Amino acid sequence: MSDVDEFATKYKNKIERDRYNYHNKYKLDDEFIKKRTIRSKEHYEKTKDARKEKYKNNPELAKSKSSYYYYKKKNKLDVFMAKYPDRVEILRAVGLKVV
Repeated sequence: MSDVDEFATKYKNKIERDRYNYHNKYKLDDEFIKKRTIRSKEHYEKTKDARKEKYKNNPELAKSKSSYYYYKKKNKLDVFMAKYPDRVEILRAVGLKVV
């Protein structure tokens, strides 16, 4: 077995072990749940203003993305493209592939 194969096998086993431990040990542990909740709340409070600024700086992009994902979920992208060609152009300018 070469070094690359050995490394790949060890990495794969580590990923499987970590996934098993998370889903069967940590995720169900009350202490882990409390820590995760605290960490999530801190992150939310820390980034709340940054998210607001992101949408304030470019409301047209946010509106365009929202409309795009709505029509995509409903499988009516052709209606979106016909109804809002300006929003399609905004999304293409940003680099989102609009089919």
